[in-house]
Amino acid sequence: AKELLSVLETIYPVLGLFNKADGEFAQLIKDKYSKKLGVTKEEVAKQIELRAAAKAEKNWPVADQIRNELKAKGIVLMDSATGTDWGIDFDFVKDN
Repeated sequence: AKELLSVLETIYPVLGLFNKADGEFAQLIKDKYSKKLGVTKEEVAKQIELRAAAKAEKNWPVADQIRNELKAKGIVLMDSATGTDWGIDFDFVKDN
């Protein structure tokens, strides 16, 4: 995946398709594939909020359940020190 991103980061600016500064390309990919998966950005955002609240309350089973439910729909969550971002599980998309 990192290799693919590196190639895309090299090729897409030349084609005018990838603006690294604001993540526009990444958002377009999320939009396209989340629609194919039948999930809206708003639904994912709401689940991330609910999961953050569960984590704040140290309710790990609920936090894990939310992550697993999204994963079952082809959405992966990525936690960092600045919060949680999400992306598309392309293996899931490919298999479904």
